[in-house]
Amino acid sequence: NNVNNTKTILYALYRSADGFEEAVNKCKEQGNINNDDEIKLQRVDIANETQVMQFMASHQESPFDLCLHLAAMASPKACHESAELARSINIPTHLFRCLKDCNVPIVALSTDQ
Repeated sequence: NNVNNTKTILYALYRSADGFEEAVNKCKEQGNINNDDEIKLQRVDIANETQVMQFMASHQESPFDLCLHLAAMASPKACHESAELARSINIPTHLFRCLKDCNVPIVALSTDQ
């Protein structure tokens, strides 16, 4: 429940997670998400500077309160085979720089991989 009676808007950025949108919609249908809140799904490659800049520019009028960075390339084998891609997803410097410039706090969560 939202204590402040304000609407929560969550922007869920995802690169290529198959089934992500369906999973969010299922949570809505099951009542696991407050009906007063809103989740906006947007496919953005956080490793792509142009896409990040376009997304951030489209939200300049209403900056974010917080960024939860949950995206990860976690497979050690995949990270080893595609080290540059893994770094750009796990440490999205373009996104972090934009958020820092807007004074948006970042919480980054990681696996134990």
